[in-house]
Amino acid sequence: MLKICNKCKFQQDEFLNIGGRNYCKSCNSEIIVNSGLISLQEQATLHQMKLLLGNFHYMLEPLEEYIDKAGYYPNFRSRRQLYRKTLRDSEGPLENDEDLFLSQVFIFASAIQGEPDFFREVIRQEFYKWINYTGITAGNCPEVLKHFLIEINNVINGNDEKIIRETREKTKNYEINPKDIIGLFSGLQQPLNRNREQKIALEGKIWNELPNEDKFNGNPELGKRAFEEIERSVSIPHQNFRLRYFGEKRPAQNTMEGIESSNSPAGSSGQTPQNNPQSAPYFLSDKELVINNELYEEVGNVPLSQEDVSGIRQQQQFLSPTGQALVGTSAGFIALVAIERTRFFKKSLR
Repeated sequence: MLKICNKCKFQQDEFLNIGGRNYCKSCNSEIIVNSGLISLQEQATLHQMKLLLGNFHYMLEPLEEYIDKAGYYPNFRSRRQLYRKTLRDSEGPLENDEDLFLSQVFIFASAIQGEPDFFREVIRQEFYKWINYTGITAGNCPEVLKHFLIEINNVINGNDEKIIRETREKTKNYEINPKDIIGLFSGLQQPLNRNREQKIALEGKIWNELPNEDKFNGNPELGKRAFEEIERSVSIPHQNFRLRYFGEKRPAQNTMEGIESSNSPAGSSGQTPQNNPQSAPYFLSDKELVINNELYEEVGNVPLSQEDVSGIRQQQQFLSPTGQALVGTSAGFIALVAIERTRFFKKSLR
């Protein structure tokens, strides 16, 4: 069985033994032996690893389709690593691919729950390799895609509260038709049969004997560095960014969901946070709002179209009791939407 360094994750047949102590042949760090972890690793099978990796691929494939269809990058198709693996039909609006991707994130969050850290580390390294190979960087990554990548990373690390909450808020009142259940189990039967066949074929193989065809191309160190830069470059705090629209058209990016409350440090000091050149909106005073370094002043009633009203109500459906979101109106005003009330602002002439 291959052995893995605790520090650099290098896989090797045997550790280097010097004076009765084990050292990594790659980074020369001492190997700290944890008998409980070794026992757990010896019990983990390649079949279990491939099942989790398969769910990871099911999640990334519609994301690749979404990126390709959105036209974010020229020649992106040549950088796809899961092209037409399971998705055969590229027809339909962009919103369908987005919704399928986020549904798969929700499913992957369930699949990875309870998995050991060494399984998560394999997935994490594959994620970094995928980012590196696609060429996505902080400089060329749209805001929406940044948050999609951050949510994937959060789920890998076990922080799945956001995707689970947003999904359950939409589906909690959904009534299931018994006929749909029959169709669901019928559709699952073929994958289950394939899983059983795979388990038999891989019997006796250890989890880290993953064949090269199951691994992504790319450099994990460069991918990790690119992701960390992406994570630092968001304009909207991730906790304030709404992920799920369930197949509906996502509002224009400049609606800028998410805002700091007026009693936050940014609101009380009147200063823009300095770690991001395009900071989250904040209150300068109770009736003055700063968005992208531009001042907006509160106004009274404003003309609203039916589309404006629908957009505001749609936002309210997904807000938490204390949440707020910014929505642009057709007349050029900014609506600060909360569950209890909506306030309107216009750009200051000062």
